[in-house]
Amino acid sequence: MNIYSSQTLFEQFFKGKASDWILDELEYEKFEKFKAQQKQIKQRKGMNQKIGL
Repeated sequence: MNIYSSQTLFEQFFKGKASDWILDELEYEKFEKFKAQQKQIKQRKGMNQKIGL
């Protein structure tokens, strides 16, 4: 088993694909929140139309 310093692990983690993966996950979360908000807006519009607002 190899033991690495925290500095080495940090450098390896934030080099290359790992940082791209984190950014992709954050973008996906934003997209999912946006979709949920759009769905809520559509539902509200539908409810308002049903009650005549």
